Amino acid sequence: MILRILSKIQKFKILIILGIAGIILPVIFVSAEYDLNTVCENEGWKEACNTITDDECKDMLNQCQAYFEEKRIAVESDITKTSAEKNTLKTQITSLGNKIKDLDYQIYQSNLAVKSLGFQIKDTEQSIIETASEVEQQKKKIGLVLRAVADEDKKSFLEVLIVSKTLSEFFD
Repeated sequence: MILRILSKIQKFKILIILGIAGIILPVIFVSAEYDLNTVCENEGWKEACNTITDDECKDMLNQCQAYFEEKRIAVESDITKTSAEKNTLKTQITSLGNKIKDLDYQIYQSNLAVKSLGFQIKDTEQSIIETASEVEQQKKKIGLVLRAVADEDKKSFLEVLIVSKTLSEFFD
């Protein structure tokens, strides 16, 4: 009888262990489902497939394939986004380069205008010098004329009559 009781206790222990294993293994497998990063990316599926049934392994492999497909799509989306950003940045760089060229050309034009104004200033200075010289010559001539008129005005009536050769010259 003791043997029977021990046998029943052992059977009961085995049933409890199997029951616990039946509860724990699915929990472990379910938690592995949720941690696909660890199972799939670190090739944890190789070890997991050794401890689970073939159907569970196939299911896990399908989940890993779906996981990697999602990751691939996310990376592809990032590549597209990065490419679009690159094109946008490339366009901005080109635009800024063109603006820099435009500003360089404006600077060149300004430098040429300044140089041209320098020549105009020299020409104007030269013209002012020439005009000032002409004004001085005209002043001298006017001075000579005014002195001659003053000298003529100083002559007496008699002196003018004597110096004049003709009567019309006298009246002039």
